[in-house]
Amino acid sequence: MAGFEDYGGTASRIAAEIERKLIALGVDWRDEARLRELAREALAYDSSKGFPGAGSRDVQKRVKVELYGLVGVMMMTMGESADHGLEVRGNDAWRAVAKALWAEKEGSERKGA
Repeated sequence: MAGFEDYGGTASRIAAEIERKLIALGVDWRDEARLRELAREALAYDSSKGFPGAGSRDVQKRVKVELYGLVGVMMMTMGESADHGLEVRGNDAWRAVAKALWAEKEGSERKGA
């Protein structure tokens, strides 16, 4: 049912929640090295093995799992909006996370080549 989704609003809410998760983790989204570290962890995360950390008493692990999920939902939201010819953007925190993810993904592809 294209046309009924508020991709921009959804992306804004997801980006704000990503920002909150970064704050909860004590991560400044201007700290590229720390974001790259989180990006490596996110890219290595294998949800098919269940969600280790999701039920953990370790708050940091739970927040990371939630952050990884939000990143995935944001990527799906942006992809779906693009499929409908719409461009949506996130906030500065999301852009910094996305930049770190792309950098880590490109770096791992170069290593594998």
